[in-house]
Amino acid sequence: MSLHKHLWLAIILLMCIAFGGCFFITTLSAQSYLEKQLQLKNIDHANALAFFMSRHIYDPVKLDEIINARFDTGHYRSIKVSASSGEVLVERTGNQASLATPEWFTRLFTINSEPATATIEGNPHSTASLVLQSDTRPAYDEMWRSTQLLFLYFLSAAVVGGIIGNRFLKSLLKPLHNAVIQAEAIGQRRFVTIDLPYTREFYLLAKSLNRLSKRVKAMLHDEAARLDELHKDIQVDEVTGLLTRDPFLSRLESTIKNDDVASAGVLVILRIQHMTELNRTEGRDVINTLLTRFSQLLTGMTHRFEQTFSGRLNGSDLALVVPGHEQPGELANEINQVFLWIAKDMQLEGKIVIPTAAGLYFAGDTTQGLLKRIDKSLLHAELEGNSAIVTAEDISPGLPVLIDEWHQNLAQAINQRRFKLASYPVATKNGKVLHHECPARLVQENGELLTAGQFLPWLNRLNWTARLDLMVLELAFEKLKKDSKHEICISLSAQMLDDRDMMSQVIDRIKKDPEGAKRLWLEITEYGVFQHLENFKHFCRQLRTVGCRLGIEHFGPGVLIIGELHDVGIDYVKIDSALIRNVDSNNSTQVFLRGLCAIIHAIGLYAIAEGIENQEEWDAARKMGIDAGTGRFFI
Repeated sequence: MSLHKHLWLAIILLMCIAFGGCFFITTLSAQSYLEKQLQLKNIDHANALAFFMSRHIYDPVKLDEIINARFDTGHYRSIKVSASSGEVLVERTGNQASLATPEWFTRLFTINSEPATATIEGNPHSTASLVLQSDTRPAYDEMWRSTQLLFLYFLSAAVVGGIIGNRFLKSLLKPLHNAVIQAEAIGQRRFVTIDLPYTREFYLLAKSLNRLSKRVKAMLHDEAARLDELHKDIQVDEVTGLLTRDPFLSRLESTIKNDDVASAGVLVILRIQHMTELNRTEGRDVINTLLTRFSQLLTGMTHRFEQTFSGRLNGSDLALVVPGHEQPGELANEINQVFLWIAKDMQLEGKIVIPTAAGLYFAGDTTQGLLKRIDKSLLHAELEGNSAIVTAEDISPGLPVLIDEWHQNLAQAINQRRFKLASYPVATKNGKVLHHECPARLVQENGELLTAGQFLPWLNRLNWTARLDLMVLELAFEKLKKDSKHEICISLSAQMLDDRDMMSQVIDRIKKDPEGAKRLWLEITEYGVFQHLENFKHFCRQLRTVGCRLGIEHFGPGVLIIGELHDVGIDYVKIDSALIRNVDSNNSTQVFLRGLCAIIHAIGLYAIAEGIENQEEWDAARKMGIDAGTGRFFI
């Protein structure tokens, strides 16, 4: 029972007790008072009437008239005149039934009207007696009216007091309501904080819950920082702070295979010639400083372009991957010139030669084939000398090359709704299907299907990915209606988070089908989530009551800010395949993955591994704490 109902019951009980006590006290007092007043009235009226009747004691007719007149106007129960011999000369009695006062009230509070006796003296030898008793009905009626007024007063007081108390209680309990919401959030492992109320008891409660939330948040940040340090130790070059060769290649392979906007872009490789000789002639510290400054440049470029990453492939080769970029020559020239400027600033001009190669990569490429193309171009750049730049001739076969061609092709596809959803299972540790991933496929006019990785980069350049989100959402609900057994998962774009109007359309569409929403899983890339974290939190709050599941895909590089997820309200994360690759044979990756899963579970999330290739990886991932997996192994 709610506190508001308890308040009403308490007020009703209190008013009943108060009314009962007041009722009996006032009624008994009134009863005693009225009895005394009736007694005095009887005496006064009897004496006055006896004096008036003494002049007509010998006239029976006149006595009868006087008695009747008095009786009709004086509210008497009875008036009786008797001779000294006992003979009744005149007697008048009335009906004692009251129409206004209930019978139970008159029985409960009986008013005794004691009759008064007076002597009527005609002469010394002739006397008569008068017995007069007042009617009690007016007294009962007065007591009953007082009782009714008392009841109405207490009833009004109870209603007014209840309304005022209810509003006061509502205001008073607002901090408690916030504390309940916070406690429920903590139960769901969302560690939020609330404003401290002024009420002392609620203040202490809220302060304790806030302290718990802050402590858990601090613990998550500390654990994330520890994991980030571990990540750097096992994957980052000590001098430059860039990814080492194996982690870089794993990330590159994962990027190419991911069916999203990052699966097409530019790869740039620079080679510092005569590295051994430079270390000897200029000093290792100087060259390390040069590498450090240039690495900071590459790291800075990761903030200019989405999902960019860089690495040191060996002592002299540095690489940069820029998803979504389509001008390899322009990008390579920019990087080459900045590197030479740094060398000039360090008075190494003319001593540093950095041949540079760049080329496009496309969805469906292999890491080996891509590196072979870029290495071939890099060899040509070395042969040309003088920090030459060579761009590989990269064309995605069978697809439009120019943005205008893509614009026309994609516009027609959207207008004609030439999209469909593929389906890939996500399996739990027990072998059950958790849901089916349903990436979008573009159906060309000749019937050929293009994967999302082939058309999404161009769709992203046209700023149309949010339009695709609505279409994919419609396709998802259509698929859910046809298949009532399985749950499906679709990916939404980061562009949708950046457009509040489009986000509202997505939310409204999901809320229109609450039954379908309960079997719908929605996910957004890690990069998109952390670039628009507040909008993502708003998105989650709006959909939390609908029943659909929310998650983050391609999770991993942002491990340092995992603590920011403590109050978002998501359900799962899909760990990027770059962290899963060869996890069965890499002890360092196993330690990192185990710690990452521990944090994910600490905030109540489901850990799903992407890109599982074989049984060995799957077995190792499960031991590290992975709850479910997806990839070629499950197809």
